[in-house]
Amino acid sequence: MQVLNITVFVCYNLLISRARTSLDPQDREGSLQKQLKHKRIHSLLAWSASLLMVIFYGVTQAITLYGWKGNLLFLSGMSLCTALLVALFGVILYMRIKGIDQLRDVPSLEEKHWKWLGRLYVNPEDPALIVPNTRGFGWTINWANSRSKIIISAILAVLVIEFIICYPIFNKYLQ
Repeated sequence: MQVLNITVFVCYNLLISRARTSLDPQDREGSLQKQLKHKRIHSLLAWSASLLMVIFYGVTQAITLYGWKGNLLFLSGMSLCTALLVALFGVILYMRIKGIDQLRDVPSLEEKHWKWLGRLYVNPEDPALIVPNTRGFGWTINWANSRSKIIISAILAVLVIEFIICYPIFNKYLQ
């Protein structure tokens, strides 16, 4: 589980590094620095989340190996969720205060390419796989790109595998 989790976050970091960088014509250097800082912050958040998940899986292993109370599993899971939410809101707040979240990605600004309440980016003419989200936090996938289906399938497969592996452990200790 830990190796699978680390692999997911390594792939996520690769996607972040390959996300499109689009420069503002009025301030090329400033927009480049802002986007690089944006990517570094996301990368740091991903690595922190990965570390917390590995610690959680370590606690889960210890509970199953040593027969510790199932209550500890619930408490560690809740602590993990709380830490991830606090980190996410902290990063969002920091980026808002510093103005780093205001990325101008000109090719993806057209409203006609944003579907399903402005959350999904679908543009067959755009070769980019990952584009900055115009609403909210982070990046999104260009659903018209053929490689996006591979990424979504891989994410769903990892979630299903983790559920299949973890379900018997959680079920045993939460009863």
